[in-house]
Amino acid sequence: MYFSVKMLIVETVVKEILVGVCVNHQSGKKRAFLFVTILVIAIAFGACGNSPEEGSGQGDMGKTDGQYGETNPYDETVNSLKDLIPGKDYLENQVVCTEDSKKQAKAVAERIGGDLLSFENGVGVIAIPGTVADLMQRLADEKETEFIVSPNFIYSLNLN
Repeated sequence: MYFSVKMLIVETVVKEILVGVCVNHQSGKKRAFLFVTILVIAIAFGACGNSPEEGSGQGDMGKTDGQYGETNPYDETVNSLKDLIPGKDYLENQVVCTEDSKKQAKAVAERIGGDLLSFENGVGVIAIPGTVADLMQRLADEKETEFIVSPNFIYSLNLN
């Protein structure tokens, strides 16, 4: 949730900067400065690594020692993938995870039978042998894991 809010802020700021600069050059500069300042503040909060509700920062993703409580996050992902198009909305054979170290990300990759392709700024990209939908269903069926992986979503900015 906190990550989604940060992404929404960043998307809004970028869009406002582009619109402001393109529509009115002079006031656009002032708007751009204001929004760049807001963006820097948002990034600074993101660099802190956590929100008060989410615990200790990168790597925990709301985990509770392998227990999901009442809802399994993979159930929601399995349902949302039904409405998405592989190759257009997400990469079919890749998932991402957030971990504190490359070693932890590699352990997640090995646990799901994949290969860690890259690890940067706490985000690991993992190639998987099957499809994302199959992996998410398998993880949903397990009911308890000690990590969270997500599809590698494709984001685009429509300026029209």
